[in-house]
Amino acid sequence: MRRGDGHRPRTIEKTAVIRAFSVAAITSVLSLTACSTAKIEPACPALIPWSTDFQKQIASELRANPKLVALPEVTRQAVVMRDQIRACGAKP
Repeated sequence: MRRGDGHRPRTIEKTAVIRAFSVAAITSVLSLTACSTAKIEPACPALIPWSTDFQKQIASELRANPKLVALPEVTRQAVVMRDQIRACGAKP
């Protein structure tokens, strides 16, 4: 493509150079990223201990109300979750 004064427009050349540079840059980044390995550490929530008196109070209240259905299930799930939190923080 030529202009009337005999010079070629530089926009096509600049676009080609920019595109080639972009492809080279992306390829370099992707190849470097593929070689690295990330060390992932689990984030364990803090476990707030229940005192012995509080645990006895919970057991006493659950035994005193045998008609409760939801609360014993919530308590069971809380105990399971606390066990999982303890296991999360344990080092192998």
